[in-house]
Amino acid sequence: MGVLLSFIPSVATLFPFLIIAAFITIAAGRGTRNKYVSSAAWVLESFSTNPAPAGEPAIHITGRRTGLVSWLLANMGMSTRVELTVTETDWILRESSLAGMAVIDVPLQKVEATICGYQRSLLALFFTTLFALETAWTLLAALPTVFRAVTSTSEGLVEVLATNLSGSLTTAFIWLVAFGIAVICYYASKRAVFAVESEHRVGLVFKRSFIEDEPVDLERVEKAFALLNRLVQAAERDVPLSQIPSLTSPDDSYEPRKTIGVWMLVASYIALIVLALSLRWYGAGVTVSVSTDPPVAGVWLDGQYMGASQGAGLSIQHVTREDHSVKVQSQGYQPFEQSVLVGKLDSQQAVDAKLILLNFPFEMYTVPGNSAVSVDGRLLGTSNETGLLQIPRVDWGTHTFVVTHDGYRTASESIEVRGPRGARLVLVNEAEAARQEAEARLREIEVHLDRARAYFRNGQYQDATDECDAVLRIEANNAAAIALKKQIEQTRKILG
Repeated sequence: MGVLLSFIPSVATLFPFLIIAAFITIAAGRGTRNKYVSSAAWVLESFSTNPAPAGEPAIHITGRRTGLVSWLLANMGMSTRVELTVTETDWILRESSLAGMAVIDVPLQKVEATICGYQRSLLALFFTTLFALETAWTLLAALPTVFRAVTSTSEGLVEVLATNLSGSLTTAFIWLVAFGIAVICYYASKRAVFAVESEHRVGLVFKRSFIEDEPVDLERVEKAFALLNRLVQAAERDVPLSQIPSLTSPDDSYEPRKTIGVWMLVASYIALIVLALSLRWYGAGVTVSVSTDPPVAGVWLDGQYMGASQGAGLSIQHVTREDHSVKVQSQGYQPFEQSVLVGKLDSQQAVDAKLILLNFPFEMYTVPGNSAVSVDGRLLGTSNETGLLQIPRVDWGTHTFVVTHDGYRTASESIEVRGPRGARLVLVNEAEAARQEAEARLREIEVHLDRARAYFRNGQYQDATDECDAVLRIEANNAAAIALKKQIEQTRKILG
């Protein structure tokens, strides 16, 4: 579907040629001027002949003025018609329009000459020939590209040449469309003349209509012309029509001659479109869609970096129809590599790259031994008496290791794993931990008291008070801090 849509902009260049074709139509209509009868051309609605009239019209032709508006008016009952009736004695031409009506009656005995024939537009024929030559030239100019594509050993070059050849065929298709329009204009420009000459030349010029689809054919007109000549001779000699020999077959049945030209033209259109679309499809190459797990990973095609997949994967366009290698890498995962076998008729290839997370052996040493070891909240085992726990696999990345033992404080540490490694965690006994904490509190209290006394001696009473408050937050009943704070308050009262 995408190839078909990409073909539309190329065909859009057809519009200038359609404008040219419209010019041809106008030129064909205006370029064909009747040289024998001054009447304007009418659209043929009906044409009938009767070789044995016996009181009925021998020739009866009806038509209307050209144009869709005239056709609509005629169907609404508003007269815009012409009617030619030839009997055994008279030539009667009736013309009617919105402006009025006229009837010309010429007795066949007064007829001095009869006129029959048809004309086509030479300008339309010129454009028909021009567009045919342009089509042929475009196809001939594409032959070197075809030769290069056939003899090339590079699949990439073949696909590029296929795309170029598709453009040439698209151009040839456009020229062929213009040729078809010109052919239609050439045949539509045919005007048939049917007239007589007495004191003045009068007659009818008519052409085919695609609405009524009444054919205008010289063979048909010649039959009517032969019948008209017989009628004129019979009127001049004053003898029955049957005594005048017939020069043509009296059979009035008409069947258009079937030719293969139209079907060949239609087949050429279809062949060019199908071939151009096929070459454009082939030249577009193959789309390789790579989906990755994890969703973000780098993708290489034949060793060339193509980009990073982002959630939905990565689509690689215009890949040649050859065997390729796809490689996917992501930090912390084992690299993924796969061969992609592309057939000549393939247009899509999918690669599902599921990368395996890297993991490494890990040795944990605990003090004391027989301690429970957890990683990211999952218990992995208990260390032996010497404190060793061997973990076979720890995934790549940063993990939180937690070691617990009865009677000891829990120890935890975040450890980054980038390969095989080990770690040592020392647990502290609860009693020893309490003793160490008590000693730490005493040392902190002594530090704050020393600062408070120093601030008091230097007259920095507010800072000294703050240090005393810090001691009382650690030990609310500390006598030294309470006594020093009272002394500071009394001194500030004395000093006012």
